[in-house]
Amino acid sequence: MPRISIYVSEEMKCSMEELGNKINWSSLAQRAFELEMVRRSKMETSDMEQVIERLRDSKKLAAVEQYDCGFSSGKLWAMSSASYLELVRIKKFKNIMAEWNAAPKSSSANYAEEFFFRVPDNDRSDYGEWWSYEAVDGETSTKLKLEMGVTNIFVRGFVAGAIQIIGEVRKHI
Repeated sequence: MPRISIYVSEEMKCSMEELGNKINWSSLAQRAFELEMVRRSKMETSDMEQVIERLRDSKKLAAVEQYDCGFSSGKLWAMSSASYLELVRIKKFKNIMAEWNAAPKSSSANYAEEFFFRVPDNDRSDYGEWWSYEAVDGETSTKLKLEMGVTNIFVRGFVAGAIQIIGEVRKHI
């Protein structure tokens, strides 16, 4: 068994000598070391559980923010620059997304790319440019820029926002 040296104060050493061989100091130290290692292990596990929980909450918040950003962007797009045919196609695209959501998780549909090729009236030459369009509503100008790129969550919000506008104007057109 390996040996280690432990330093104690003079006062403690005297008290230990008074007890003599009544206590196995090596065994006592080993148990103290084991208890401390278990305590630290639990503390690290507990810390990691807190980290995981904090990151889960942060992920949920990011998803809500992405959806909300998509929703307001979709509404603004529908109100300011979408054509009638684009709005018809976006309703069909909503059904396609529903089918993808029902598919097994192995399905890796990229909503932003699929949307780009199915909905907008464009020359389909610049995917990145379309998703960073500038929508103008009266005096408000919004340049869409997303830190995480255009996520599926964002596109679901975008479609929902545009469809809300379709519902509001459908009877009038």
